[in-house]
Amino acid sequence: MALQSSIKRQPERLPTRYWVLPCCPFSFWGKFQREKFNAANSSRYFEYLRFVGEIGRNCGYQVEEDRMRIPSTRRTCFVGSIQTKSESEWAELFKAKSSMIALSKEGVEETKFQPRSAVELIRNCTRVERSIQDSFINLTAKCLLDCGTRNQPGEWNPGGEINLTDLVTLVRQDFKDFDQLKSECGGIQTLLRNHSHIFVVQNKCVRFRSPKELSVEEWRNQQKHTKATKRSRLDTAARTDVKTRICWFFVNHPDGCPLNQDLCRYLH
Repeated sequence: MALQSSIKRQPERLPTRYWVLPCCPFSFWGKFQREKFNAANSSRYFEYLRFVGEIGRNCGYQVEEDRMRIPSTRRTCFVGSIQTKSESEWAELFKAKSSMIALSKEGVEETKFQPRSAVELIRNCTRVERSIQDSFINLTAKCLLDCGTRNQPGEWNPGGEINLTDLVTLVRQDFKDFDQLKSECGGIQTLLRNHSHIFVVQNKCVRFRSPKELSVEEWRNQQKHTKATKRSRLDTAARTDVKTRICWFFVNHPDGCPLNQDLCRYLH
């Protein structure tokens, strides 16, 4: 890209320089294959760095290596600079660049390049129809209640814990919209995490987040220690002692909420 930019800028402007921080090992046509570059006693990442550096040199650039002061294990970068050249010299470099790309394509299946859409779709389950979300949430809650145990008669049912794979099997018959959730990033796990005031998802299992796990006073004390720049609208409501969300357990759990209105984080 820098070479082609340099050619287009001539002779009015100076050649284009570049800076690159190699990270994920990809070549021009797919994942970087280290065995093609005599990688006998070196790591794949080291071979990839050498590969990226050679690309700049093949395009006529003077390539210098540096190391960024960033908290990452992959912080080696390259800076490429090039002198002004004649029209014939630019033409030779252009041919060398084209030949290098063509040679790297040997053995690669022909595919049609498809650029990303200008508008990136939001696929975090927040745009799924509300009725579909509520249907899955209610079915999940029913399954958790069915496998829950009470230590004493009349005690609040905390529900059980279900593996996500088993949950799909349990609700598949009554839930017909799995295809819509599959098209979302993370699927049902993302949907359940979006409802963290109801569920806890850990180790590929789901359970209820009992209101007893965090009282309103404990919750408010946590917010006081949160940096102001990272506080959400819900935190703002807590600082003014105003509850804005209705308690899901109070409305939907057959035993109601195990806390009274003063102790619960949410509205009763």
